[in-house]
Amino acid sequence: MDGNDMCLPCLKKRPLRREFHGDVFTDEYEWIRNDEEAMLRQLREENKLYDRETESLAPLRARLTAEIASHVKTDDVSVPVRHGSFWYWSRTWEEKNYPAVYRCAAQPAGHGGISPVRPDPHTAQNAAVVYDGNLLAEDSDFFGVGDVAYSPDGRLCALETDSAGNETFRIRIHEIDSGLIVDDSVREAGYGVVFGGGTHIFYTRCDAAWRQYQVWVHRIGANPGEDTLLYEEKDEKFSVEISASKDRRRLVVGLFSVTSSQCILFDLYDPWQGSRIVFERRAGVEYTVEPCGDSALIVHNLHRPDFSLSQTRLDDVRMEAWESVYVPEDGEQVGAVYAFSDFAVCEMRAEGETQLRVLRKNTDVPPEDGSKGLPRWSAPQKVTAPRAATVGYLPAGEWEDGEFLCTLESILIPPTVLCVKVAGENSALVCETLKTVSVPLYSPENYTEYRVWARADDGTKIPLTVAHRKDVTPNGANAGILYGYGSYGISSDPWFSPALLPVLDRGAVYAAAHVRGGGELGRHWYEQGKLLQKRNTFTDFIAAAKYLVQSGLVDPKRLAAEGRSAGGLLMGAVANMAPEMFRVIHAGVPFVDALNTILRPDLPLTVGEWEEWGNPLHSAQVYRYMKSYSPYENIREKEYPAILATSAVNDVRVSCVEPLKWVARLRDTVRSDLRRSPILLRTETAGGHGGGSGRQKSWENRSHELAFILSLLNAA
Repeated sequence: MDGNDMCLPCLKKRPLRREFHGDVFTDEYEWIRNDEEAMLRQLREENKLYDRETESLAPLRARLTAEIASHVKTDDVSVPVRHGSFWYWSRTWEEKNYPAVYRCAAQPAGHGGISPVRPDPHTAQNAAVVYDGNLLAEDSDFFGVGDVAYSPDGRLCALETDSAGNETFRIRIHEIDSGLIVDDSVREAGYGVVFGGGTHIFYTRCDAAWRQYQVWVHRIGANPGEDTLLYEEKDEKFSVEISASKDRRRLVVGLFSVTSSQCILFDLYDPWQGSRIVFERRAGVEYTVEPCGDSALIVHNLHRPDFSLSQTRLDDVRMEAWESVYVPEDGEQVGAVYAFSDFAVCEMRAEGETQLRVLRKNTDVPPEDGSKGLPRWSAPQKVTAPRAATVGYLPAGEWEDGEFLCTLESILIPPTVLCVKVAGENSALVCETLKTVSVPLYSPENYTEYRVWARADDGTKIPLTVAHRKDVTPNGANAGILYGYGSYGISSDPWFSPALLPVLDRGAVYAAAHVRGGGELGRHWYEQGKLLQKRNTFTDFIAAAKYLVQSGLVDPKRLAAEGRSAGGLLMGAVANMAPEMFRVIHAGVPFVDALNTILRPDLPLTVGEWEEWGNPLHSAQVYRYMKSYSPYENIREKEYPAILATSAVNDVRVSCVEPLKWVARLRDTVRSDLRRSPILLRTETAGGHGGGSGRQKSWENRSHELAFILSLLNAA
């Protein structure tokens, strides 16, 4: 393939021989992974090519950015949530990129309690700034916040900040009332910061492979050299997460691989008095623990693949002492549980959709003999939500609260915060809408969203969520965008995005394919799209594309495909397997050099990924299977759709080397007319896996992607 008179960047070929299990593969471009200077130079050249070839799209990009901004209420406040004796909320402003967080003191109630009356953030008296992202970002090209925590007395705020996009954080601890920084000495921390009291914090660190593997205790004001290592995870398949129990008594250290887990409990105020392992790790057994006073609720898959809910006393966590609390019906899955003093909230999946169910503590029923005083729980009550909407628990509130917050949204329903009041033993749940995000210039009655089912080659029914304008008919002439992910058991549940409205307003059909490898239909759905069944993810997506065309929803010559990260691997695979199905493909931060990466245990996150993809180092079968679909190694000499790959220099999850190599090999191999079907790479120089930072930057980046797609679909 020549450049069809395009002046293409020339990535030098320096063949490297790769040999495993009797197979030899020659890779002309792998050398650049180890030459950072050459890599950055090549990325700059690719960005210049992108700018030249898409210069004519600048007016469209400007229009799209303006349209997205027109659907965002830029000066807004969030719903206040309570932490201790204060209410906290965020605020955004027009012309500013980042939110600020404010708070005010909660009003006292009788008997030394706190009034449950939520303040109006617009009129709250004596509101104080907790932190302002705009001031912290200053003139930085990138600014991100990891986790934030407040000391139990409300005096201090610990804030994780990222100035590069590499998801490595500096922890800044300051007095909220005075703004005085009391400690900013902890650097290179991972996700997670927890106050153990007013004197120390817990935080995590990553190893060279960017795996969170240590938990440290830092005394506020001390030199980090004096910090104490609380826990270190030596098994490279496991990563560490930390959280505080809602009753503020325990630190929960969660250890997670792709297929198994283990939880360890420490005293939050005195972690050195000992620890308790809830259940020793066992291959294939996954569980999480939610302390609940003197007992704990446990979500686990010991007895059914779609998880059940059990409980145990914290002074006897042996599996033999576990007591079943809730076993859902077949086809239903328990995702997580959140405990309050008088009730618990279960996040569920049923019929492919999200649900919340509430279990009350039954204080009127005495404990049964042999129950060791464990609580009795009522039958679960479902929180009512519209069909096809995504509903989820909103982490907020205090242990003693008689209510909780949840969020609800869909492609057409803007993010909505509900307060669910849990009253007497047998009373109905009372749901109050606290806020629905205001979307200017948006009339939801002009659009429709619904679920349809495609049929895969093996007969499996694949759900799709579809949205379009109501005046769009299935006449076979519409443009369409099909989104997919399908890995790690992560569900692509419907969400609202102002950036989608310009697409729908142009008469395009938008669809999300809920392919195997995701978690939409339970554990079996995930299991059928991983390891040696991974190809189901790709063929499901192709089946979804065929449905859109055969149903008349989309013109066969006007269909785009889009996916990010592991969804970028999906894009690379379907480009090879069915290039004729798509006019254009956008692969964001794409995992397209999958086999090479998984063969390198020295690269970030690789060892932990073996439980998702298999270990091609040790298994010839896994090696051959991965080689059969890895996008970089299966490019064919035929016409391909137009391709836009987007990446970021500081991405630690998917190296920008992968799309760089992929694009070079595509241009080497395919027979496309690059004027009609360009193959381009755009790399963010100040950003990470999520792209650049700041509201305006995110709009502009999305406009680059949409302008490329819509122009090629003749839908601009």
